[in-house]
Amino acid sequence: MISRLIGVEPEVADPAVILALVASAGEDAGEALRRFNPPQKAYEALREKLLQLRRKRRLAGSGAAIPAGPLLRPGMRDPRVPLVRARLGLDRGEFEASQDPVGDSAQDLVYDTEIAAAVEDFQKANGLPASGNLTARTVAALSGGASNLETEILANMERWRWMPRDMGETHIEVNIPDYEAVVIEKGAVIERNRVVVGKEETPTPVFSETMKFLIVNPSWNVPQSIIRKEMLPRLASDPDYLHRLGYEVFSRGGHLVVRQPPGEKNALGRIKFVFPNDYSVYMHDTPLRRLFASAKRAFSHGCVRVDDPFRFAETVLGRANGWSESRVKKLIGGKERYVYLPKPLPVYLEYFTAFVDEWGALQLRDDVYGYSHRVKAALGLQG
Repeated sequence: MISRLIGVEPEVADPAVILALVASAGEDAGEALRRFNPPQKAYEALREKLLQLRRKRRLAGSGAAIPAGPLLRPGMRDPRVPLVRARLGLDRGEFEASQDPVGDSAQDLVYDTEIAAAVEDFQKANGLPASGNLTARTVAALSGGASNLETEILANMERWRWMPRDMGETHIEVNIPDYEAVVIEKGAVIERNRVVVGKEETPTPVFSETMKFLIVNPSWNVPQSIIRKEMLPRLASDPDYLHRLGYEVFSRGGHLVVRQPPGEKNALGRIKFVFPNDYSVYMHDTPLRRLFASAKRAFSHGCVRVDDPFRFAETVLGRANGWSESRVKKLIGGKERYVYLPKPLPVYLEYFTAFVDEWGALQLRDDVYGYSHRVKAALGLQG
């Protein structure tokens, strides 16, 4: 098991059906098998990047590892430059796959602007500081990074197999490692929001459910885990702590219950998006706005905090249904107000550390919870 917090159930085709289809396909057996691939464009884009990487590796040959050496900037000369060019696929057709690339002239040793641009692209795709200079970290990634990059792509392609083939014409996707939530309609992104997700010790679970309503002016019933681990130790040294912050405290069934009433200081902010699930996870506003300025935003206890919740609410409720940010904001103040979506929306909390963006560039993200590493181990992949 990768994690108990991954609640997705892959759709598995009947092996007998697959064998019968392949057997009857003849020379088109490969195409018949591809019909069982995930139909999403994101999967196909990763597959194409994988094929490109493999073509580059064949062109460059196995070759030797690029030796360590001084930092290189455009205009500098170095005997490692031909190896770098070949590893980046810049010398197409010049070398046989079985040969190590070796420069023949002084010009071959120049670290020029073409190489620097390719190195910068490589650095961006591999999460390295994108300077275009050949640094020690870049050399290490170039020497062993092609295989590692391939396995990262393969692990993410595998995770696409866990997704339903039909995700709904309009739906919400939250990519945890990318710290971003999007609303997708007919294949196009119509809303994009930065999000804060769970810390490594309190991860946001990976699952799908249906958003049915939102609550303006939510109260917060503090989870028992937070009461036990964070509030009780604080109360031991500061007995007025919760009262001073406006929390309501009472006992129910022998358990301490802590509730934060609606208001501007409420931990859920002014609005909460509800998609009932077994993890008690939801999306919500937050008074802690400064956290959205961080590049890496794993700070929560597991729920997903939304940067622009009122614009997000306008989108999920539907502008065509007469909803706008201003209309939602008019509900602020007073008691909890439930607003039901005209059409419930599927919500997918996903975990993709490699994806292709809308400009066709491969993007890599940190393996925040270590799931990619575990998937690669389960698949018998190296790297």
